[in-house]
Amino acid sequence: RSRALVGVVFFALALLQTSCGGSAGGLPGDLAGTGESSAAGASAGAPGGDAGQAAAPPLTAAQLLGRWIAPTPDPGLSLVIGPASEDASLLEAWMLGAALRSLVRLQLRIEPDGALAIEGWRWPLGQAGAREAVRERGVLVDDRHALVLQASQRVLLRQALGGAPAPGSVAEAASAPVDPVGGWEGSFDAGRIRVALRFDLDGRLTGASSTGCGISGRWTQRASAPWVDVSLGLDCGGGLMRFSGIATVAAAGGAARALPLAMVDDDAGSALVMMLAR
Repeated sequence: RSRALVGVVFFALALLQTSCGGSAGGLPGDLAGTGESSAAGASAGAPGGDAGQAAAPPLTAAQLLGRWIAPTPDPGLSLVIGPASEDASLLEAWMLGAALRSLVRLQLRIEPDGALAIEGWRWPLGQAGAREAVRERGVLVDDRHALVLQASQRVLLRQALGGAPAPGSVAEAASAPVDPVGGWEGSFDAGRIRVALRFDLDGRLTGASSTGCGISGRWTQRASAPWVDVSLGLDCGGGLMRFSGIATVAAAGGAARALPLAMVDDDAGSALVMMLAR
């Protein structure tokens, strides 16, 4: 299995070198290099590779839903993809790295020619009002087990239900429901602020921070998504700050022992990530 994984990575990197015309040796730590200035580079690399190669089969939403992880260069980086519309014609994705430098929220659209068009926003954590536009283009390779992001030269592998970044059937790697019910503890703001949260069975979310802020909100399941939707208010005595986003199982394992909350405020001007654990 490990040999197969290595083979997938090298195959995808070779494809990147062919389609992007560059070296894949210096992969970026996140999608910071795919902002407005990368739009031309994203559109230049067609999903099928060079003109002499056979075009990739058309993508479908079912082949994209679930969890994807980057085994190199930063194994903590993960991408979760779920439906943004009832007919799954539009997909939503969130990307978070283990170093917690930034949060990325994306919309994915399968175009008529089979290309995967990706656009959205990247928020550097702790920097309000500093969001950056993200534009990408993607293609699935190796029997749909590897997702290549062509502009940023990144390779993501489908994560199986048990948490292993190993090839398997699409059905095996399909997103499992996230069950956050119970008590959680964690932190945000680079670990400086501690939080205790509780997800109740009826959808209520309550908690408090070490700085005296009250937390209240709601959570709901989203069908076919590897996350639950979360909306909460943070009341620190100077007015209520509202955030909305997702809670998803961390990439490190299948059991819900780690639960990152990734959220943006109502004005989409800043992001907040809480890292929670049982």
